[in-house]
Amino acid sequence: MKKTLTASKEIKKKIPYTRCFEEEGMFETVPGTYTKAYVIKDMPANKASGMMASFNMDVLTKNFANLLNEIPGDMNFQFLIHNRLIPQEDFLRKVLVVPDKEEEVNSWIDKYNECLTSNSLIGHNNVKKNKYFVLSCKAARPEDAISAFKLCEEKIKDLFLGIYGLEVEAMSTADRLKCMYSMFNPNKHEFGKIADLRGDGVFSLKDMTKLRLSSKDCIAPDLLDASPKNYMRIGDCYVRTFFVASMPTVLSNSIISEITNISSNMVLSVIYEPVEAKKGFEITTEAVSGNTVVREVNKKDTLKDRKEKAVIKTESLIRQDERAYFERSALKTFKEAVAMGEKTMLTSIVIALYADDLDTLERDTRLLHISMSKFACQVKALDLQQLFGFWAVLPLCIANVDVRRMFTVSKLSTIPPINLQEVIQRDGLYTGLNAINDSLILLNRKNSRNLSGLIAGTEHSGKTFQMKREVFNALISGKDRMFIITETDEYDPFVLRLGGQIMDKADLPINPFIMMEHYGLINPDKYSKGLMLEALIWSIAGDKAGSIRHEDTGFEREDSISAEIEVLLKSDICISDIDALISFLTENTADFPILSSLTDKFATYKMTAPVPIDKSKRLHLIKVHSTEEKVVLMDFLFNYAMTDKMQNTTDWIFIDSVDDLISSEQTEAFFLDYIEKMNALQDVLTFVIQSSVRLFSDNPTALRLKDVVNATGYFKLLNQGAIERKEYARILNISNGLTNYITSAELGKGVILTAASNFAFDDGAGDEEFYELFK
Repeated sequence: MKKTLTASKEIKKKIPYTRCFEEEGMFETVPGTYTKAYVIKDMPANKASGMMASFNMDVLTKNFANLLNEIPGDMNFQFLIHNRLIPQEDFLRKVLVVPDKEEEVNSWIDKYNECLTSNSLIGHNNVKKNKYFVLSCKAARPEDAISAFKLCEEKIKDLFLGIYGLEVEAMSTADRLKCMYSMFNPNKHEFGKIADLRGDGVFSLKDMTKLRLSSKDCIAPDLLDASPKNYMRIGDCYVRTFFVASMPTVLSNSIISEITNISSNMVLSVIYEPVEAKKGFEITTEAVSGNTVVREVNKKDTLKDRKEKAVIKTESLIRQDERAYFERSALKTFKEAVAMGEKTMLTSIVIALYADDLDTLERDTRLLHISMSKFACQVKALDLQQLFGFWAVLPLCIANVDVRRMFTVSKLSTIPPINLQEVIQRDGLYTGLNAINDSLILLNRKNSRNLSGLIAGTEHSGKTFQMKREVFNALISGKDRMFIITETDEYDPFVLRLGGQIMDKADLPINPFIMMEHYGLINPDKYSKGLMLEALIWSIAGDKAGSIRHEDTGFEREDSISAEIEVLLKSDICISDIDALISFLTENTADFPILSSLTDKFATYKMTAPVPIDKSKRLHLIKVHSTEEKVVLMDFLFNYAMTDKMQNTTDWIFIDSVDDLISSEQTEAFFLDYIEKMNALQDVLTFVIQSSVRLFSDNPTALRLKDVVNATGYFKLLNQGAIERKEYARILNISNGLTNYITSAELGKGVILTAASNFAFDDGAGDEEFYELFK
């Protein structure tokens, strides 16, 4: 009996802890070093959906930096992410859309679900990311370690709560053994079975003792072979461990998310070791100096150099290995930390990939290298150190491989190991495949603080296609109302197939002078209406040649419109009463030379009938024929959205082109105010930039476009030319790796940028019937 239950001594030697303390959940890894582990709990769906609306990456960075700074300086700590497969049907049950909408929409929801199901089989999607936090401290006695962990436990919980309410729970000894069992036995689910004397499935170390078994016997694999150079055999699996060898100065906050999407069976470990900056500076200065040889070489560039026997000093390294690189890099970090008064940490990032065969392991290895190169990072396999690398990914906080890199807290805080979007995003809709690892991209546009979105690309890059995708996802996400503003007929078949309504602005009796209470929301009502009227008058001046002649009206200064409108809004006249407005302007022509010349135009705005919007339909397309009509319609739809919001209905507004709104200061001021008000109303605005290159090629317009980009929270960038690609990359801080995906990009491919994560995406590839709706 004992022989069949007890693991071999050789295998147990390869399980890196000396003993565990059942009642405390504490493990001793080597004599005098103790660890305590916590599970980072999944956020409840109701809490997550509400929290995402207030999500801010800067706040996350600040709060994670606070966690790094506040953990006791004499403790090392570890974040761990362990991917585990869940049944495909369980995953699909969460992401498929129930067809409970209009009849026309339901038939396309079925096709959407078929497309999502087929594409979910391509990448690693049915994955649960288990997340852990491990503390490690040195102590003379176990009792001292227990006291140290108890003293800081409440603080640890509070620090995690400060990161958008994340909760952690201390793991019992059984929980930690079960976690390690899954890492040593990736394809088995029989933890504790050998010691289940009562048959109740409850693990007990006392039962193990009765059977003369140790805790290692219940987690040891049948096989643990670390003899190959660059992989291991653990049970019936192949495992390869890697370390992150180099990172750029600026890091993307989505790097951890990208790495952990590589495989459905992998572990990522980040271990932090606090280091006193001044002491580190002294040690590394000495180390670098001892590894550097300075030579004087005669300088012979010019005749004067040769006459004066000038010399130059050159430096060379005695050792040119990983340690030499680390020492020079650490010295630079310590200099920065000492100057800024910052805390520094030695950080080890180690990854273990599992695979059922070597071919799969090689494929996932290539994906890992590709994903890391996207962020200008380099990973290397831990050749001849695979077992030590594997120990580093166990929930024991063991940093026993020399792969550490020195970082300041400010740099580490930009790459939190827990991607909050993955914690929060449970109700996202299929937006395409991740172009790096083929995983589904599931996004919910409403789960953001800034709900405005921008789509941009070169001609024929698929902007209209992607706009339709955004409209469709909005349509199936709930019972909201959609409005599309366009100057083309390209959306007509799409809207009709979904049972929507098509109208023409020319047929809509809209009064642009109406101003509801709280029209300005966060700004004074009259200020906001003034911006709209300036944009309207300016668009009339530009689009209707001869309506206002500069020489006739004195229309020489842009602020002359502002002056007249300011006086008008301060007057006692009710501007929404068009007859009264016209009379007032006619009687005061001298005070309003521009506005009074437009009274014939204002007369056409007189509302004579209800606006014919079919409220039984949720999708509406309205065609415009000028910037003037676009401004009037946008203003009307905002007032309409305010009324809908009072009835708990969210409106989505999609504008097919806003290039003309960025062409002048007046229209841009109105548009920026519009974005701000839509966000304040928590309604969703999405717009297309048709020709980024034209806007970026003119300095004043380029500055206005930059303002619009900075006011926006969601970006879908398709193929870009050299000029606009450079500008978007600069404004949005897009990494070189991601920029490649908007360079000569094929139809349906590009980059999605959100407040929480960035993706290279592929949407529309294949012959699925679903995509016919958008073509």
